[in-house]
Amino acid sequence: MIASALLALVLAVGPIRGYATHYDLGLFEVVRLNRGLPVAACYTSSDWHELGSFVEIEGLRTGVRRVCQVSDVSKPQDRTRHMRVGLFELDYNSAKAVCKQYFLSRWKDCPVIVRSVQQQNSPSAYRKMRNLCFLSL
Repeated sequence: MIASALLALVLAVGPIRGYATHYDLGLFEVVRLNRGLPVAACYTSSDWHELGSFVEIEGLRTGVRRVCQVSDVSKPQDRTRHMRVGLFELDYNSAKAVCKQYFLSRWKDCPVIVRSVQQQNSPSAYRKMRNLCFLSL
C-alpha cells in the first residue's frame, strides 16, 4: 500500500525547476552497468523520479533539451539539499550540451526545467523512448 502510494507520487511529478551539474566523464556508464540499466544517450540523477524512467531536461539559458534516463539518486546525506535546490546531475557530455558556456562554472549558472516523460509498459513504447534518447544527441 505504501509502495503504491509512493509510486503514484513519483509518477505525478510535474515540471521541476532546478539546476544542472555533471558527473565526471564516463562515471554514469559505470553507474548504469552496476544498476543493470540499458544504454541511453543521456543519463541523470534524480530524487524525484523512478530509476530507469525517462525525463526531459531543458537548459533555460540555452534552450537545449535532452531526454535522459534516470540512472542514479543522491547519496542519503545529500538528498535533502539536492531536493531543496532542485539539483540534477547529468552525464558529462549531456551537461556540456545543456549548459553550453556555463558548463564548468557554478551549478547555479545552469538553470533547467525537468519534465517527466510518460512511458507505456509495452516493449514497442520502450523502443520508441530509447530512440528518442538517441535522437537527442
